[in-house]
Amino acid sequence: MTYYGLDISFDDEAEAITGHLQFQARSLIDSLNLIELDLHHTMHVDSMSPTVIDYNHAEDKLFLSLDHACDRGENVIFSVYYHGSPEKPGAFSSPLGFYSPEENRIFRTESSPYYAHYWMPCKDTPSDKADSADFWITVDESLTAASNGKLVKVQANDDHTRTFHWKVMNPIATYLMTITIAEYNILSDYYVNASGDSLLLQYYLFANRDEEQIIPFETLKNMIRILEKYYGAYPFYEEKYAIAEYVTRWAAMEYQTLSCFNSYALVDEETILHELAHQWWGDCVSPANFHHTWISEGLAVFSEALYWGEIRREQHYHEYFEDLYAAYYENDILYRRDLSTPLKVYPSLIYHKGAWVFRMLRNVVGDSIFWKGLQEFRKRHEYGSATTDDLQQAFEVVANQPLNWFFEQWIYKPSFPQYNYGWSQQKTAGGYKVTGFLDRIKTDFMMPVDISIYSGNEVFSEVVWVRDSSAVFEFISPNPVEEIVPDEGNLILANFHHIEQPDIRLRNYRFDMNNDSLPGSGRDFVNGTLVLSVVNKGLNAHHVEFELNADPVVRLYRQKVMLDTMMHNEKVYISYKFSITRETKTDFIRFNLIIVTSANFAHHHNLNLDLNTKIRLD
Repeated sequence: MTYYGLDISFDDEAEAITGHLQFQARSLIDSLNLIELDLHHTMHVDSMSPTVIDYNHAEDKLFLSLDHACDRGENVIFSVYYHGSPEKPGAFSSPLGFYSPEENRIFRTESSPYYAHYWMPCKDTPSDKADSADFWITVDESLTAASNGKLVKVQANDDHTRTFHWKVMNPIATYLMTITIAEYNILSDYYVNASGDSLLLQYYLFANRDEEQIIPFETLKNMIRILEKYYGAYPFYEEKYAIAEYVTRWAAMEYQTLSCFNSYALVDEETILHELAHQWWGDCVSPANFHHTWISEGLAVFSEALYWGEIRREQHYHEYFEDLYAAYYENDILYRRDLSTPLKVYPSLIYHKGAWVFRMLRNVVGDSIFWKGLQEFRKRHEYGSATTDDLQQAFEVVANQPLNWFFEQWIYKPSFPQYNYGWSQQKTAGGYKVTGFLDRIKTDFMMPVDISIYSGNEVFSEVVWVRDSSAVFEFISPNPVEEIVPDEGNLILANFHHIEQPDIRLRNYRFDMNNDSLPGSGRDFVNGTLVLSVVNKGLNAHHVEFELNADPVVRLYRQKVMLDTMMHNEKVYISYKFSITRETKTDFIRFNLIIVTSANFAHHHNLNLDLNTKIRLD
């Protein structure tokens, strides 16, 4: 689609609409003679323009047969006349709402994420943006109609109605189209940027609202200034940026150039900033489909953190992420596989974890590359749409390095990394030799981790890449080290657990049995070997003792095994030979393993042998 021209009237008594929609489209194939549109079944087609010789409206699709086959690149113009009363889709808000709270009549459309076709014929997908649009909206003369784009004209009609003509001069996706109607009080101001460009700012407020119960224009101007500092010029200067009060399920929605807010959200500075940021990310650069909504929603929440860091201090930017709880507690992936309901398209996860992804990407590639990467992403896709792959490619070009490892794990895998870490030091001739480790547990994320090292009055840092299950670091410090803190700046969505002693664990064990007689004993014995596999998941251990005890019927050929050292992540196999006389009355034998180190670390393990099944593991 290249153009939508909608002439629409609202009948509040019947709670219905009547529309005439003119389309312009460009054929992407040869011999195009059938056009498929989306139109909900509660909308009824009245007639078509002569260029359409037949149509079929079924299962929320509208198929139009053209009067001739179009060549590739040929423009097609056609019209649809229709009327209807959209129904409420499931548990969600109706795409066309009629309300009369406190004697103020309110009508509004709701298009996000895929409800535009409930009130107008269209190609209801964000990847098919029209180059431009016009909306002629006819309402009772006491009402005001706000919509996308620039208000060109308000015409008074003889039947006590008014027609508002709104012109959209930039590409727009159908999910960002909106009409909201009420007895509005309109407030206006202008934002002027450093180049002298002027942007019309407006509030459309219910007539009974106290004008002091909104975010002031000066605050809104400061928000634009901050976002332009990071993201470049506001994308729709020739149109406007307006905020309209309306009634819906969402707290607010970032319709292009006209963000719409429930009344309670108009005083929420973060929500105002969030929807404003969407004019760059979501409206100017839209998701190609709703599988990738994490990009725009993540950047909008990321913008909230940027804003607080600017108007307060940088620490507030960092602290903001600590409150994004859904990033920790919702164990799902950012890529939206299930688009069946709006709440599956827009779960809390994509807002919170999405913002974290951009925070981490900034840390991984560095500040300069990060901002250049966003600029490249916008340059490639502004007034269009993009996917996660497009975002990745833009950053890879600027960073000159592959970033598939980053996007693959953070976008397409659930959860986040969890680490155990520990360190120890020994005095040497050159100072203090410090050795430490970062172990990745439960997940397989690869990330660089900044570690802060406190020594005397100095603090210095190192970057440790955790590429595999464990990473070891080592350095010489001239002075004793008091503390080592991983990710002190909270730059990674991760949990860190400090290990302060050896942690020698029994990985597994087995019993190897045979029925040979013990040579020279004069008695028949069942002989066996117990093989232990142990690993140290903690600090380096010294003077490690493995002591094995067993039931009295068992003869152990040695009871203790000593190791001078057992390094972090070192795996060791230890074997004990034993025998049991055939006269033993029981088939169930108990062993007990005690692991002791010089650090007063001790673990007890019970190992049980069932002579009938040869092995039993606890």
